[in-house]
Amino acid sequence: MKKSNAILRIVLCAAVILVLSAVLIFFMQGRELPLLIGDIGEEIRGEIALEGDEVQNLQIEWVSGHIHLKIATDGSQQIRVSVAGGEQKPAYWQIKGKTLILRYSRPSIGISGIMDMDKNLTVTVPADWCGQRLDIETVSGTVKADLLNVADIDVENVSAECLFESCWANAVSLETVSGNVEYRGRVLELDCETVSADCKILLTEENARRLTMEAVSGDLIACIPEEMGYSASIDSVSGNVYSDFHTTHQNGKTVHGDGFCKIDSDSVSGDIEIRKMEVRPTE
Repeated sequence: MKKSNAILRIVLCAAVILVLSAVLIFFMQGRELPLLIGDIGEEIRGEIALEGDEVQNLQIEWVSGHIHLKIATDGSQQIRVSVAGGEQKPAYWQIKGKTLILRYSRPSIGISGIMDMDKNLTVTVPADWCGQRLDIETVSGTVKADLLNVADIDVENVSAECLFESCWANAVSLETVSGNVEYRGRVLELDCETVSADCKILLTEENARRLTMEAVSGDLIACIPEEMGYSASIDSVSGNVYSDFHTTHQNGKTVHGDGFCKIDSDSVSGDIEIRKMEVRPTE
């Protein structure tokens, strides 16, 4: 039964890849997307700045280019947005309620090929900013976030790496095709689905309640504090399973300690690893 489910999952993931590839080709043809019909906001020229208390949510729809979210180191209480590259096609910003929406969705194609495809986005928030929600949809380019504190994070990307460093969140959802994912920090509940990509979760605190990780042709790695108990349901087709912990088997699950955190890992053609989190030396 598990193998038949795995085969079905492979077929479904292959279908997803085809659909997403079609979307990428659609982007590359320079066509106007439906999301850019109607009120799309104002063009981003240089840098824009908003007071931090005006924004609780960030929504980013970005076709191509790196996205970097970071905290201010100069004490600024503003949210600052800047873009670089892709000069022939504009990016837009818009405020709806407490949500800041950032969009870039029209690359060009010319005689010599794709022109000005990448437009890099940098968003700087106050050091003490606590966001409610972060939504990112991107096709090509690295997504990087440093030291962010956001209640809910939802990222969907194609051919783009996702790197979250020293972040804090209650709930995180990460979906990627052909782009590795790494999340380091605090999280209570996390879902990660990858195709042709690895997923690595590094927990700095032991209060996580649930980790759900699924991969087709990719490794799943969870690095957790040594004191953290977990109860794991692990299913791997054509892959190995590793653990650094002393475990027991109870009711079909692999249990360490008090079994507090529920871990559900499902991999097709990839390894599953549960490792002890290495403590970084203090400087």
